[in-house]
Amino acid sequence: MFVELLNAVQRRFNRWVETRDVEDLLDPAGIRDVEALLPLAPTPPPRRRLGFLRLNPQREATVAALQAAGMLRYARGLHIPAGPSRDAELTAATDLLNAALPALSDLPDDVQELTRLAGSPPPSAPPVSGPVSSILLAGAPLGQIGDAIAATRRYVAAHPDDPSARMALAELQDLRFRRTGELADIDEALACARDALDRTQDTDAKRANRLTTLGSMLQMRFAVTGTGRPGRRHRLHHPGGRGRRDRPRGPVDVPVQPRAGPYPRLPDRRRRR
Repeated sequence: MFVELLNAVQRRFNRWVETRDVEDLLDPAGIRDVEALLPLAPTPPPRRRLGFLRLNPQREATVAALQAAGMLRYARGLHIPAGPSRDAELTAATDLLNAALPALSDLPDDVQELTRLAGSPPPSAPPVSGPVSSILLAGAPLGQIGDAIAATRRYVAAHPDDPSARMALAELQDLRFRRTGELADIDEALACARDALDRTQDTDAKRANRLTTLGSMLQMRFAVTGTGRPGRRHRLHHPGGRGRRDRPRGPVDVPVQPRAGPYPRLPDRRRRR
């Protein structure tokens, strides 16, 4: 999982370098990947002085994780408005990058390059292609799923009234949840799926399939947490609009009327002899 998370963080940073996609860069999923990556970094043995800097495989992996996490967080900090959040992000990024020294002798130049990139326009407009189907990415690693989410999100931004694209984005976020197990991923998928349903006409032939997809996502979240909504307990809803847990307890205000006439007799089901 360490290699997969490292690749996902590196690809998210590279997407920003190539397209300056700030929405993808500031996606909270990037921070979740960083927070999951760093604890998995291998602990290298003590470094021995051999007259030159020599990295063993474990130290190389740790330095790569620190560099990827630090560069991503530094780029994020450059796009956060001035304030405590920006200062905290840049401080966290600097701590990560300093931890990678002196293995990265050219780090100051890289940081200056990040500052220059953040203030410059993208080399070309980000490509806007059609939404990516989650069926094609079954079993794909997080890096490829992240590429598909970024591409589909750009398509949704260019076609805001297309519910099919929004549902495709929801399915990709659900696919990411199945790789990470993070509740925030399934919550984002549910929000996007509900948004797609709100934009779907009642007479649309795809509405039933989208309802089924939303139901599967809710079932998955309930199986993990016991609730279908973030921050709320599960409630059994009834056609009347009130759940079992909403029913008033205690004596009923309406008096019970006695039945007029005898109760009907049930048929005798005993075997006759």
